Amino acid sequence: TRLFSQDLGGSCDAARLTWGAGSDEEINWQLGVVDCPADKVKANIAGRKRVYLMIINTPSECIIGGDGDALLSLVKDLDCGFHPLEGVTTVHCDVVKAVEEAYRDLHLFDTHPPQGLAFYSGVAASQYDVTRESAADSIVRQALETFDYTKLINAAYEDGFRIFIEMGPGASCSRMIGQILGERQHIARSACVNGQSDHGNVLRILAQLNTERLPVDLSSLYSSGRVHRQTEDKSTLSVDVGKAPIVVHLPEQSQNESTRVANKESRADILECTQVQTQNNPMSAIMENMMSMDAAHAETQTTFLRVA
Repeated sequence: TRLFSQDLGGSCDAARLTWGAGSDEEINWQLGVVDCPADKVKANIAGRKRVYLMIINTPSECIIGGDGDALLSLVKDLDCGFHPLEGVTTVHCDVVKAVEEAYRDLHLFDTHPPQGLAFYSGVAASQYDVTRESAADSIVRQALETFDYTKLINAAYEDGFRIFIEMGPGASCSRMIGQILGERQHIARSACVNGQSDHGNVLRILAQLNTERLPVDLSSLYSSGRVHRQTEDKSTLSVDVGKAPIVVHLPEQSQNESTRVANKESRADILECTQVQTQNNPMSAIMENMMSMDAAHAETQTTFLRVA
């Protein structure tokens, strides 16, 4: 296919056709990230030619692209930071319309979605039934239109999802999810972070899922037994080693009753001592307040030690 070597990349012939540019005109396609809300980008992009809002990453970050001169003019008017991106194609805009049929044919595959999983269309920001046709339609539509990642993540959150695990490299989605959901209760972790051990990252994700009381099967981390394999020429002997599979029990949700009683008695003793010491003191109000704070601190420390 010439889709990515000439039409959507390389000489960008799809953009040439969409813009009505001459065969001798060089297409200077550029794009990058701007630290600017989508509403401001849309307001400034209205009426301009050859420039697009391609992706809405977060409430304060977008990706824009198009002709180099038109793009830089837009960035200047937005008066914001701009980080150029390299090696990406002319998608997420109507340039793809010129090669829509070929693009859809490229994404037609037999589908066998596992039972019990919810699949989301990125551009529709909603769940859908995955088939050969519907998957291709979703991918093509996402290539033709602006992709709003904030809308997708908010939709998943409204549907009850609270834990997000990024499987791809770079941890960019985990970062964006954190900015999209803000203070709302959630977990967003990446399985592949630059400069960190891939093996360690996977183990940390499994550990956190277990602490959140999700069922985690760790048996694949351990060998089920020892198997000796020898090559035909007997020059190599392979031995699988490892411990037997382990069972991880979910953490207890309720604290020990005796600990709760002890905490109450401890605080009562401190408060009683406070009252005795401050009855005839001219600074009793201040002292009582300080001692109450000490009592609260002691109880907090006790709770921390119990949890730890």
